[in-house]
Amino acid sequence: MRKLSQKQKELLFEVIEKYHLSEITIDNVGSISNEMKLELAQFLTDEFCATGLQEDWEPNPRGLMIEDVIDAVLDYMKE
Repeated sequence: MRKLSQKQKELLFEVIEKYHLSEITIDNVGSISNEMKLELAQFLTDEFCATGLQEDWEPNPRGLMIEDVIDAVLDYMKE
């Protein structure tokens, strides 16, 4: 997975904890299956819809960060 900033990592693990993805840990996040990466991207998308949009449907700062994390997860699938 491409390098994430500390804040992006914190957000990623906040979502992992919130959605009870206990099979993903800090030690194995880079080596999870593509199926699990897709599941993680879906939960990140759910979080984006729930907390990442302003009233005008444009991304807020959290939403922009979530988008970057989703991109990193999906880019990792291409490797």
